[in-house]
Amino acid sequence: MPDQKKFKLSDAATRLVLEKAVRHAFEGNFKCPVTAIEDIKQDDLAASASESLMSPYVHIHGDFVGTICLQMPKALVREIALNSLGFEAFKEEMFAGDEILTDASGEVVNMIAGTFKNMLSRVKMACSLMPPQLFDDESTLVRYLFAAHGRWFLNLNHGEHRSQVILFTRRVR
Repeated sequence: MPDQKKFKLSDAATRLVLEKAVRHAFEGNFKCPVTAIEDIKQDDLAASASESLMSPYVHIHGDFVGTICLQMPKALVREIALNSLGFEAFKEEMFAGDEILTDASGEVVNMIAGTFKNMLSRVKMACSLMPPQLFDDESTLVRYLFAAHGRWFLNLNHGEHRSQVILFTRRVR
């Protein structure tokens, strides 16, 4: 059987797949509307820096190699956990620590990455996902971004909250 030619996504196609995955996760799975998806501006980054953020990420390996990172205010993570992940029956005390928020934010980025991976499989790109993790500090995220081969940034408007999705890729050796 002859070798199949590997499919490569263009920058525009990568962004489109990422946008579709983001909308599907937030609106389809978590019932959290995304009123707009825009490019990130310097003002958005400055506003995000003033909030208490969570930065979960998932590595993708295979025919597509990259990392999807989601920066979300803790207030948005808490809202998703209460409304969409079945935690509404629990009292507010369960959010005293960040363990539930870490799990909830990881679930959101995992849904985005899983949808992204499934969309890639439709064009015969085989990929696997690593379990979600959390960037402990912003300097680690910045190091990843500087080492990245390609970068896509999406600014999501959820009405009261904003979040950012960052996809960065590495060269396949």
